[in-house]
Amino acid sequence: MRYFAAFMLSVTMVTVMFCGSNAALAQTKIAVVSFNKVISESRAAESIQKQVQKNRKDFDDDFSKIERALVEKEKSLVESRASEDAQEFAEKRKAFEEQVLESRRMVQESQQSLEQAANRAMLTLRDEITKIASVIADRESYDIVLTRQNVMLAKPEFDITDEVISVLNKEIKDIKLEVKSK
Repeated sequence: MRYFAAFMLSVTMVTVMFCGSNAALAQTKIAVVSFNKVISESRAAESIQKQVQKNRKDFDDDFSKIERALVEKEKSLVESRASEDAQEFAEKRKAFEEQVLESRRMVQESQQSLEQAANRAMLTLRDEITKIASVIADRESYDIVLTRQNVMLAKPEFDITDEVISVLNKEIKDIKLEVKSK
């Protein structure tokens, strides 16, 4: 919905420009920024990706240990089945199944937490990109700054993406991933 609203705003602005006077159109300065390119080439985005990968590996290592412990516990449970009465075995089996369910819940919560942290970091990055584009627009007196995703064709001189990347890389090298532990 947000993208549709941005698209409609872009279409409306372009329509107003073309329907307005030619003098006003000639004086309108437009710039274009590719969020995708900034996100794929900036150090801050690279930092976010590395942190996500590291956290994912750490989670995988932790859950591999838990999984191995559960496998051992299951073997032990199966081996003890013959020497225990049915009631005692049923209680141990139920406790084991609860541990399995709890470990699955922990995995899901950890994955969700990491995903939410990555989304928050990317939103922070997008905000920073917008601030930088705004500063450049003020400095260069651009009347309109559009995202590349909302522009079908534009002359290369309208594109300020590389300048945004350059400023972003100088000002923000790292955006911390804040994973909430549960």
